[in-house]
Amino acid sequence: MSYLSEASNIMVLCMQKKPLILLIAIIAILASITLMTRGIIFNKLGMHEETGLNLVEFRKYGSLIELNQPAPRVEIGTTEGKMTIPIPGKVNVMTPQYTHCPDICPLETIMMLYVMNKTIEYGYEDQVIFITINVDPWRDDADIAKQYMQQTAGRYLDRVKWIWMVDTPENMKKVWDAYKVAVEKDFETGLVAHTGGFYIIDKEGQWRYFVAPSTEGWSQPKEFAKGLWVIVKSVIEGRELQ
Repeated sequence: MSYLSEASNIMVLCMQKKPLILLIAIIAILASITLMTRGIIFNKLGMHEETGLNLVEFRKYGSLIELNQPAPRVEIGTTEGKMTIPIPGKVNVMTPQYTHCPDICPLETIMMLYVMNKTIEYGYEDQVIFITINVDPWRDDADIAKQYMQQTAGRYLDRVKWIWMVDTPENMKKVWDAYKVAVEKDFETGLVAHTGGFYIIDKEGQWRYFVAPSTEGWSQPKEFAKGLWVIVKSVIEGRELQ
């Protein structure tokens, strides 16, 4: 699979497709993949006993990119005050979202809730933190983000930690740049084009993987989430993917 087609899968538009915006977004993702990745690693992944998911076939639902490099450390405002991200001593599962997203952000939340549920089921609540990289700082604030989390995650929030980065556009841009998140807002419609996917950082602050749904993964979020959980669980347990 070419990096260009990979970039096309990873970049998801939450707005009407405008050619210039689409081109800018794909170029940004293409550049980040080319600079950062060690390679897509489907070919060394086998059947996972718990989910019955053959991770070789996971490519149908998403892209798995191995990075194994230090994660950028950024100080940023969140729903719990100023914090330095990533959070040390925990597996950080991060995804770009905004609360008024009409399409893929709710799907990312469904995927995240599946992983939250598995985290609770395995008793790993204290070892994982879920973090949203806000891509609409012009509109979202801490109160709006907290309301979104409560409405979508509800009872899970009693067991797992989920925080949103909420800061000024200038400060959020530092995060976007550090993590290669492409963001383009249409101020006429209020919709935002942005990178879609999950950043997995281990307890030592190593950026292990970037995992992004394919078109099929967006249409079958639970199938993608099964693979995402296998990846997150392996990082929690300090194991290489088998």
